[in-house]
Amino acid sequence: MKYVVLGLALCLGIAVQSQEPGGLSGTVIDAEMHGEPLLMAHVALSETEASTLTNFHGNFEFTNLQPGEYTLHISFLGYEDLEMPITVKSGERLEIVQALAAKTLALDAAPIMTSNADTEAQPYPSSSFKP
Repeated sequence: MKYVVLGLALCLGIAVQSQEPGGLSGTVIDAEMHGEPLLMAHVALSETEASTLTNFHGNFEFTNLQPGEYTLHISFLGYEDLEMPITVKSGERLEIVQALAAKTLALDAAPIMTSNADTEAQPYPSSSFKP
């Protein structure tokens, strides 16, 4: 009976030890400004409620993560959002460096409208505009 209890305790100890938490750390940089760090970028793991902001050096860190698959989501105002799959392994720390690209905006030509008190607003003919 002692050996059965000892054997179960040993197996339980190995199972618990094999599921040590892992970690994730990294740096978020600007893709177009020669690798300058993006401070205060929002970093989150979609499958958890864990989120953080990067520090003044663009660094972030998540600790005590259960081993498994996660989706890392990084966002920063004026930059394209990024989602990437990551795998956290038991007892290991995953380190990443990720660059964000600035959003590009395409603006259409805006029509110029004119009106006076007697008429409705009408498009101003752009070809006759003289500065």
